[in-house]
Amino acid sequence: MSRFIERGTVEKLVPKQRRSARNLRIWRIGGRIVFEYEWEGVTKRISLGIGGYVDLASTNWFFRFLIDLFTGGMARRAFALHDIGCQCHDLDKREVDHILNEAMRAAEVPGWMRERIYASVRGSEIRNNWPQPEYKPVLREDGLPGMFAEVTVEVVEAE
Repeated sequence: MSRFIERGTVEKLVPKQRRSARNLRIWRIGGRIVFEYEWEGVTKRISLGIGGYVDLASTNWFFRFLIDLFTGGMARRAFALHDIGCQCHDLDKREVDHILNEAMRAAEVPGWMRERIYASVRGSEIRNNWPQPEYKPVLREDGLPGMFAEVTVEVVEAE
C-alpha cells in the first residue's frame, strides 16, 4: 500500500514567478516529503528535501484549481514527486510515472482525474530538465537537505 510518511508542504513563490516555457507558476517545496511505494515487488521510499522548485501539473489554471479542490492540496505533493523524479536521471521514467500514479492514489485524487493525468505522462520520455539552483545532493549548514537536493530512494526492509 502506497502512503505518505511525511507530507511536507508545497508553497507558491512570492512574488509571482513563472516558468517561461509553459508560463506556469513556480512552487517551492517548503517541508520534507517522504513517500513509500512498491515497484516491481520491492517496497521503496523516496524523500524530497526542502527547497526544490516545481511547476506541478502542466495544465490550465481551471484544471489545477479542480485538482486542488478535490484533494485539499495533497495532489501537489504527488506532482512535486514526479517533477523532481523526472530530473533524477538515476530513476527510470517508468518508475517515476508509477510514483506519480501511486501518490495521486494516496492523495485521493478521483479515479477519472488520476487516469487522465497518468495517461498524459506515461507514454512520454520527456524529463524535466529545467535548471535548478545549486542542484546537488549535499546537506546545508543547518543539516537539512540542500536545494532540490537529497532525493533519496531507499529499499524498505521487510518487517
